Amino acid sequence: MNSHLKFDKQFARDFWRLLKPYWKSEEKWSAWGLLSLNIVFTIAQVRASVALNGLNRDFFNAIQTFNTSALLTTLWQIVAIIAVILICFGYGFYFNQLLSVRWRRWLTKNYLKRWLADHTHYHLRVLNHNIDNPDQRISEDLDEFPSTTLGLFFMVFQSTLTLASFGYILWGLSGSLTIPIGSIHLMIPGYLCLAALLYALLGTWVTSSIGRKLSRLNYQLQQYNADFRFSLVRLREASEQVALCRGEAVEDGKFHKLFNKIFNNYVDIAEVKKRLMFFINGYANAASIFGLVISLPMYFAKKIQLGVVMQISGAFSAVIGALSIVVENFSAFASWRSVIHRLAEFNRSMDSLSQSSSKITVQGHGSQDIVIDKLNLVTPDGRTLMQEINLVFGAGQTTLLSGATGLGKSTFLRAMAGIWPYGEGQIHLPQDANIMFLPQKPYLPLGSLREVLLYPNHANESDEVLNELLALCGLKKLQHRLDENENWSHELSLGEQQLIAFARIFLNKPDVVFLDESTSALDEEMELKMYEKLRIHLPNATIISVGHRSSLQKFHERQVPLSLTAETPA
Repeated sequence: MNSHLKFDKQFARDFWRLLKPYWKSEEKWSAWGLLSLNIVFTIAQVRASVALNGLNRDFFNAIQTFNTSALLTTLWQIVAIIAVILICFGYGFYFNQLLSVRWRRWLTKNYLKRWLADHTHYHLRVLNHNIDNPDQRISEDLDEFPSTTLGLFFMVFQSTLTLASFGYILWGLSGSLTIPIGSIHLMIPGYLCLAALLYALLGTWVTSSIGRKLSRLNYQLQQYNADFRFSLVRLREASEQVALCRGEAVEDGKFHKLFNKIFNNYVDIAEVKKRLMFFINGYANAASIFGLVISLPMYFAKKIQLGVVMQISGAFSAVIGALSIVVENFSAFASWRSVIHRLAEFNRSMDSLSQSSSKITVQGHGSQDIVIDKLNLVTPDGRTLMQEINLVFGAGQTTLLSGATGLGKSTFLRAMAGIWPYGEGQIHLPQDANIMFLPQKPYLPLGSLREVLLYPNHANESDEVLNELLALCGLKKLQHRLDENENWSHELSLGEQQLIAFARIFLNKPDVVFLDESTSALDEEMELKMYEKLRIHLPNATIISVGHRSSLQKFHERQVPLSLTAETPA
């Protein structure tokens, strides 16, 4: 990424693409309604603040003139206005949060849909595509984008109203400043407004100069935190393997290395923010008395009363605050910029995948045979795996695919499944056939054992049917645990997980089954039972296996070494 993330044309395009869809979506009317309520309460809050400024003048004028009656009346009015401001702030905050979470819900639903569609999540991982931790971008960046965008919008909106309202007051109270230059007297109308503008511009320029690295540092911090969290989760998932290898010391070293990036990055951020805080606090404190100082000459000249001095001070501080939103919220703007950059990266990566058409076509045809025609497979970086594969798998035939390790046998099955787009050629599958792919390590979702067995179809099956499946696959000990919620990928051994996959086959009764070393964790006796039961319960199914064990040969009518460039039907 660039050394500094800028608010340039690219930022505007990225921001508009993230902003536009929700406000034109099926939720647009509720979204615009909540936004309108927020705007109404913001306007009311600013209007109440203007009224409070006028009452502040009357309050101090009453003190100066010892007018007890006016003092008490003004005090009660001030209390009432403060109550209105609190109500406006409270309801404005509530509607802002409600709009933010609804926007986040819509973004999350749509980004998940895009990420999961057409195996995008898999292709991003295979290609790497310069996208780190898409899970964090969906869970955290999509949370921060709407909340920060709304927060900054209403901050700018309120500051604009404040600037217009209090600028008008300040202009009316300023009069003209006369500066004698020799025989010429230079008159500057509205000099208090001009002083506030110059003060704010100076503060904005200094703040931007000090904090220009902050966007890049925030971007890096999000990335480093996500990498560190992912490494911790990965150890949790593989804790048994690490323990058996006595690899804790190595993992500890990796964790420290990853956390050192966070630490060093955070120190850099703290250094920038330290300089920002020095300036911002000094700037804010100076602004609070600057309005008093520049109004004192008119007070000592007895042109204005004490109440007007306080009114000028309050109005001046409000104008300075409105003009200084970049100064006072620079860290928020920097963080917002980095979030937009990360989401824009994510968008562009998913777009590039959707726009790149695969040259491998997988389509149905009228025959029950599986036909591979001139299939070439390559890696994402263009390295050739296999060339000119011409194969026919007859309906109901059992075939074992063999070949050297690293040749690309599993990649061949991925191409058959339609998830490997790198290469060219044609794959013809039986039209409307029920096809199942069993990888070496099955995926077991979080949830009950019932949900694991039914994944991914979620069909309703009775306990009797599911218990029969478990018994058929040698998992009778799990029959009483159908409704237990566990992390089953940790609870069950790899062999038991492979048996769960076979239970899914017997439940779904597919027409075609692809087995990618799906019995590698089973002993030969259990492997024999599973293949025998496949032929008994799915006598007409086409079975295509990948494996290295010589024991697999006896279960298949045909063996195809994929090191050959072509194969004719048996």
